[in-house]
Amino acid sequence: IAASNPGVHAISGGLFSSFSLPDKSMIDMRVAAAAKMWIWAVPCLFLFAWLGGMRRRDDERVRLLAASAVITFVAYIFVIFDQGHGWGFRYFHSAWGVIPILAGCAMADQSEPKARLAAFAGAAAVLNLLIVVPVQLMHIDAVISRHSAQIPKPRRPGNNVYFIGAGGFYSADLVQMDPLLRGQDLLLFSRGPKLDGELRRQNWPGAVLVARSFGAEEWNLGPRDQRRASSFAPGINSFLFAYSGHAPEAGPTP
Repeated sequence: IAASNPGVHAISGGLFSSFSLPDKSMIDMRVAAAAKMWIWAVPCLFLFAWLGGMRRRDDERVRLLAASAVITFVAYIFVIFDQGHGWGFRYFHSAWGVIPILAGCAMADQSEPKARLAAFAGAAAVLNLLIVVPVQLMHIDAVISRHSAQIPKPRRPGNNVYFIGAGGFYSADLVQMDPLLRGQDLLLFSRGPKLDGELRRQNWPGAVLVARSFGAEEWNLGPRDQRRASSFAPGINSFLFAYSGHAPEAGPTP
């Protein structure tokens, strides 16, 4: 996993290896993050929040809320990691609740100008639900469908083992399994044809290659369920398998 993920190497190097003085690349990432925050929020929400912060700046509570949001965003300028595709900017989510509160401060009384602002904000929120959110849902569905389609559909009956290599679209995210290995299929990081083949030889010598896609191979283990009762999870069948440089002498172990 570490070999295909530069971020793991950076984290393993120590806490301060996660931070750096911002260069052009890091600034570009945070500009993109600000754009995503704007795009995935209710239209004009950040303008409302800025206006609320300015109108209520004499209130210490409002100043502290605004400072927490600004400091959170600015602090991440010094973090070397990019969140990837994402929807919105997840590094800011710890302070996200500040934004609608400050926006509400912009329309906290019933004066005529603020009543018109509140009406505009309400219209923006309703139109966001009717127009923007459906488009966002379609976009999310398209990305997830494209991502999931990299894994061939499982052959049934029986179990399948997938070997997932580098080079696909967020291929590392495809390796998500039940922590107790109770699912019908295994999704494993590929270590190359030789080591993958040795793992199959020691555990599933009858496995048959049924599909290959860009960055993934699917091997069917036959019609019989390969999951067995485990002492670690009584009453639950899960995969039990072993791997070493030599064939196991006493059968598979957890």
